[in-house]
Amino acid sequence: MTKDGTAWVNYAVYPMHLAIVDNQDDLNAIWDHLDINEQDRHLPSGKATTFNYINHKSGHIASVVFLSDKLSWNPYSVAGVAAHEAMHVVQDLWNHIGERKPGAEAEAYLLQSIVDEIMTFIEEKHPHRKRKVKTEQPIA
Repeated sequence: MTKDGTAWVNYAVYPMHLAIVDNQDDLNAIWDHLDINEQDRHLPSGKATTFNYINHKSGHIASVVFLSDKLSWNPYSVAGVAAHEAMHVVQDLWNHIGERKPGAEAEAYLLQSIVDEIMTFIEEKHPHRKRKVKTEQPIA
């Protein structure tokens, strides 16, 4: 899944590649790989999480999810951020292919797949950041 610390996912059904990174060096490597000009490189603005859309030289899009070290590692926050950024990826894909009314089920499965990739990346790359969540006992 990871290459040089970056998770690359090829969505063969769609003209899209997804990259997930969590540091500036890996983000720079993505830009180099995609042959992105210096003036077109948008640095993360210090936000907890940043989404970048880049035209890939193949005509496909490369959606890059950048997870800053400022991200709150509370499991609920991580899940929320993953869903939020995944939705940006889905929206940009639909825009790229000119899809104005995607099927609800197709959109839901694509969103779920992207959230799964982001969460898997976090779990594999940052296993020490797992936190136990206090849950209430089920009502008997």
